Amino acid sequence: MDETKAHDSRFRAALQRLFPSRKPAGTSGMATPPPASQKPSSASSPASGQSRTGAPSLARALFDRLPAPCVLCRPHPSGEFGFEDADVLDMNAAFRRLAGQDLAREHDLSLARLFGPAFRDHMPLFERVTASGRPESFELEQGNGRDVHWVTAFRPAPGLFACLFEDLAAERERNARIEYLGHHDSLTGLYNRAFCEEEIRRLDTARQYPLALIIGDMNGLKLINDVFGHTQGDEALCYIADCFRMACRTEDIIARWGGDEYLVLLPRTSAQDAATICARIRKACREGDAPLTRPGVALGYGAKTHEGQDIADVLRTAEQAMYEDKVRLARHQGGESLKSMLDALHESTRETEAHARRLHRLTQRIGQRMGLDAHELERLERLSLLHDIGKIAVPVEILNRDGPLSEEEWALVRRHPENGYRIVLASRETSPVADAVLTHHEHWDGNGYPQGLAGESIPLAARILEVVDAYDVMRHGMYQPPRSREEALAELKRCAGTQFDPAVVRMLADLLEGETE
Repeated sequence: MDETKAHDSRFRAALQRLFPSRKPAGTSGMATPPPASQKPSSASSPASGQSRTGAPSLARALFDRLPAPCVLCRPHPSGEFGFEDADVLDMNAAFRRLAGQDLAREHDLSLARLFGPAFRDHMPLFERVTASGRPESFELEQGNGRDVHWVTAFRPAPGLFACLFEDLAAERERNARIEYLGHHDSLTGLYNRAFCEEEIRRLDTARQYPLALIIGDMNGLKLINDVFGHTQGDEALCYIADCFRMACRTEDIIARWGGDEYLVLLPRTSAQDAATICARIRKACREGDAPLTRPGVALGYGAKTHEGQDIADVLRTAEQAMYEDKVRLARHQGGESLKSMLDALHESTRETEAHARRLHRLTQRIGQRMGLDAHELERLERLSLLHDIGKIAVPVEILNRDGPLSEEEWALVRRHPENGYRIVLASRETSPVADAVLTHHEHWDGNGYPQGLAGESIPLAARILEVVDAYDVMRHGMYQPPRSREEALAELKRCAGTQFDPAVVRMLADLLEGETE
C-alpha cells in the first residue's frame, strides 16, 4: 500500500503538469467544463499515447508506467449541475490492458461506454470529487463477478477527475490461496495437522458420537527416498493420499498427520464402520494405478462413543493398532514391493525373467557340486532373482542403450548394487542376500565395484553369481552378438584370477564341457 500511495502522489503531480489549470480571469472555484458536444481531438485520444497538452516526457512516462490502471476524464454536465457521463481524455498502459486494446484505440470513449450503466450510477460521486477535490472510493464489479476493482476517484486538476483501479479479484484470489495453504498440505492437497487438530476439538461433542479415527502410516517411504529419490517419494505419498480419498466418504476429514502418516476423522461412525473403511483403503492401495514400488499403508482405528472417554486415548488406541498392523504387514508388504519392481524390470529392460531362471539353474548346480547346504542354496536362489534389482532406479533409456554410455551414465549404472542392497535389506525375507547383492560386481583382483573387495573377502554366493551371469550374458547376446559355449568358456578362463574366482570358473567348465548343446 505504501508503494501505491507513493505512485499516487507522483501521479497527481505529473497530471498537474500534464493538465495545468486554465481558469478564466476573474473566476474562482471549479473551471467551467467545455460543452458536452466538444470531443477530444485526435491528439488527445488514448491511442495516440500523447497528452493533448504536449506533456513533458518524464511526466508522460510516469503516468504510463503506473502499475495500477488509471484513466483521466472530463465530465459531461446535465441540467443545471450534474454529471451524466464523462469523456475519456487519457489512459495509461495498464488501463489500456484492462479496457482491451480494440476498445482503447477508439477516439470517442466515455466511462459509460467502457463500463456500462454501473459506472453511471457513480456519477454523483465523481461530481463531489470534481467539486471538492477530496478523493472518494467505491467497489466496482463487472458482470461475472470475477472482475472486481476498488476504484479511487480524485481531482488532478480543476474540471477533471481521474480513476485509479485496484484489482480486488486478484487480491481475493491471493487471500483465498493463503487461507487454503493455512488449512491444507501443499504436497497432497489433504488437510494439514493444524486444521485437523482444530476439527478434532470441534467434533468432540455428544451429537457427533460415535466419533471414529483412522491412523495410517505409509510403508517404505525412507527406502523409496533413498533408492529412487524424493520426487518418487512424493509421488508415493500422493498415491496413498488418493487411495484415502477414493475409500473415504465425502463428509470424512482426511489429513496428512505427519511425514508419512495420515489421519481420518469420521463423525457419527462406529468402530465397525471404521474397520470397513480401512478395508476399502487397503483395497484401493492394492488395485490403484500405483508407482512401480506400489507402496502400502498400515492402518489402525478407534472410536469415541460417550462423553467419559478422552479423545487422546482413542487416538492412542488407533496408533497402537496401526503399529501392530505394520508388524503384520512387514513381510508381506516387502514381498509385494519386490515383485512389482521385478515385474517392471523384466518388462522394460534386458534383465528378463528367462535370464533369471537360467542363472538360478546354473548357480544351483555349482552350489550343489561345491557341497553348499540348503540355506546357502536358498540364498543363491534368491540372489539369482534379485541381484540386479537396484537397476530399477536407473533410467530405462540408459539400461537399454546399445551405444556407449557417458561417465555420468556409467556412474548411475554402477550404483545399482548399492540400490539393490538397500532394497533387499528392507525385507526380513530377502535381507540374508543383501551382502551378496552389494558385492556381485566385485572382482577377484580387487578392481571391481562398489567397495573394491578382492579374493575370498567377496561372499561366495556373489563370486558364483558373477561367473554364471557373465557366461549367460555372452551366450545369449544380451549386449553383444551371442557367443558359442566354447567362446564363452574361453573368455571366462582368460579372466579367471583377475575378474573371476578361478575355482568357480573351473567348476562351471567341468559342468558344461561334457554336455551337448
